[in-house]
Parts: sequence; C-alpha cells; structure tokens
Amino acid sequence: MPKFFKRKTLLVKKEVTYGVDPVPTGAANAILAQNVKIQPMQGQNATRDIDLPYFQAPQNFPTGVYQEISFDLELIGAAAAGAAPGWSAIATACGLQEVISAGVSVAYNPVSNGFSSASIYLYIDDVLFKITGARGDMKLKLGVHGLPMMECRLMGLFNLPTDTANATPTLTAFQQPQVSNATNTPNVTFNGVAVANRTYDLTFGGKTVYRELQGASSKQVLITDREPAITMQFEATTMAIINPYSLSLNQTAFAVNIAHGVGAGKITTINASNCRLNRPDQNAEQDNIWEWPLSITPFPTAGNDEFSIVLT
Repeated sequence: MPKFFKRKTLLVKKEVTYGVDPVPTGAANAILAQNVKIQPMQGQNATRDIDLPYFQAPQNFPTGVYQEISFDLELIGAAAAGAAPGWSAIATACGLQEVISAGVSVAYNPVSNGFSSASIYLYIDDVLFKITGARGDMKLKLGVHGLPMMECRLMGLFNLPTDTANATPTLTAFQQPQVSNATNTPNVTFNGVAVANRTYDLTFGGKTVYRELQGASSKQVLITDREPAITMQFEATTMAIINPYSLSLNQTAFAVNIAHGVGAGKITTINASNCRLNRPDQNAEQDNIWEWPLSITPFPTAGNDEFSIVLT
C-alpha cells in the first residue's frame, strides 16, 4: 500500500524539561498548519575510507544527527481576548516570552535566556516523526489581499520514526483568519504617520544551532543570537511627510506599528518602537504609483523589547 503524503497530523507541546517528551495529544495539542515539511535526518558524516588492493566506496557513519521541520500558520489569536492561541508552544519555542493578562491580552516579546522548547509529533499516513528539544525561528507576513501568516522553522533532537496510527486532531483552538486589507488591517504607521501599506514582514532572526559534544547531556538545540528585521512597502509621500533618505542617513530612531484584525480575540498588534532605517536604495511601482520598499532594523530600548506582538 502506498503512503499518502497529504495525510498529516501535527502536534506541538511545550516541554517542562528540555528534551523530555511531554507526550502531546491530538485532543489538546493539535496544530492547524500548511506546507508542513520535515528534514528527518540532518547532520554530518564520519567517513571511513580505508586503503585496499581494490576499489571501494568510502563508508559514511551518520553523526551529529538532528531534525528540521517547517510549516506555516495563520496569524490569528484565540477566540477570546486574553486566552493563549493554539500556536502558543511554537511561539515560545521560537525565542519569545508569553505574558497572559486574563480576559484582556496575550503578549509576546523576545528573550535572551531561559529559552523554552517543545516536542513535535508529525504523523504522515501512520508513520510518526518525533522531534524533541525543538527550538527555532519565525517570520510574520502580512501582505495586502492575503491571509496573515507565520512561517516557522524549528530544529530538534533526532528520534527514530515509528509506525504509529495518526492522532485525531481537535482544532477548535484555531479561528478562521481574516484577509489583510483596508478593512481588516486599518492601522499601519511609520514614524507616527499613517501609510498606505502593501507588505509587512517581521523576521525574529533567531540564530539556531544544533550542538553535540561528548557527554550524553550535551545534545541540544540552542538559540545563540538574534537579529530581527522588518521589511515594508508603502506608497511614497512628500519629503515633508516622510523622508526615508534623511532617516537612514542620520540613523534617526522611529517607530513602526501595524494592527490587524477586527473583533475581540481577533486583533494582532505588532509594535517596534526603536527602529533604524537601512539604505533605501530601491524604488517600486504598482499601477504607476510610486512605492518605497524599505528595510528596517528594530533595536532594543531596555533590552528584549525590539518588538512586541499583542493579541486582544
């Protein structure tokens, strides 16, 4: 019997202890994802290439073996304001801290230590790929006339796949998303000015590495640095309103804010209050309208506050 690649179930659960499987279930930890891809046996080879009186290929011993998984999520919160979204365990495994104000909001900001981790189960037609100790990076993408998405890539410890029946997912934690447009994404500001925006991307920029030394406890995935970045493209203005060339040349601090969603439990607000503009060395045009494609670096103010993501 062939195996059908589209028969997938994805589960993710936050780990209490790094690398210790908390056993996610379909009822409590299922993830509504798209474009799920796994690289099940990444790593290195130790090569044995011996000299013999006849020709022979070298033998390769897999070592430093780990797994990578990527998938896309729809960017929307839980049905009720102040409730953690279904993708909470993924966000915290991607270098964010979660702060819940019950009944009000769920906020995320980056951290530089005390990183969380997650265990991931990916079932493909009754074969289970189990990834423990997973950490990774994320990119938020809000483009006009598209669904706001979260592109996720995580790395974790290797476990041998097993024949295991697909879990039955309960996906009630995931709401239907709202298309990004003038109605659903009404507030986009650049340096305090409301702009007619086409695209907004926020990359967390976490540097994730797999490390394995001698000693059983050395196997781990680490987030070792962070370089967040924002890209935007919006309609050009007069220099009196926004002068991107002056902002870049003088490295003037400014804020970028975007709010998406209409209705309680559906609003996502992304704030970056201390940004610097990289060289605006390109122009763009749509419908004979001049637009600026801009590359922005968010910086910390007090530390671990380059950006915030608030669900209300």
